[in-house]
Amino acid sequence: MIVAGVILPHPPIITPEYASQRGDEVDTTVAAVERACAWLAALHPERIVISSPHLAHGFDVPLSFLRPYLGRLPPLERVLTDEPSYVRYRELGRELREQEGAGAARTAVVASGDLSHRLRVDGPYGFHPLGPKLDEAIVDGVRRADIGALLAIDPVTVEEGAECGLRSFVFALAALEPAHVEVLSYEGPYGVGYMVATLSPLEC
Repeated sequence: MIVAGVILPHPPIITPEYASQRGDEVDTTVAAVERACAWLAALHPERIVISSPHLAHGFDVPLSFLRPYLGRLPPLERVLTDEPSYVRYRELGRELREQEGAGAARTAVVASGDLSHRLRVDGPYGFHPLGPKLDEAIVDGVRRADIGALLAIDPVTVEEGAECGLRSFVFALAALEPAHVEVLSYEGPYGVGYMVATLSPLEC
């Protein structure tokens, strides 16, 4: 059964290895990631399904935060969310929910991903006015656990806002649907949106 999920950002800059190279710009995000990982570990997951739009840091950064709380990572299944279709990841999340519903293993879903990359002029892709609008729509949809709202975001806003983790978020919400979501933090200190959230299945 699926016992919980978390949404975690994956910029390498938030890891301890880079602590000496940054100020306090991401302290809120780091604290929220630590809180989410501690919360997830307390539920004693026996299996983790982690989704990400990227290889390498897309998986490594979230797992580097989870590992100290879990002591030893349980068996992992990696889902690479790089297919164009957003709707496809709602289907995959629902398939996972049905599959795990009949299983005895306590499964946790980790959705790795960032939001817009166009929040500031000095960000990785510069500023676009649709960047903040995209992040507002994503955070609102996630907070309400409204997959339909996420899928209904205007495609121009999605593209021009240069999102990263939307497919992962859709996947996780579908896997826990219906879910209670708590958004622990959101900020965009380097021109990229970072959101941290916990997802609990309502039937638990």
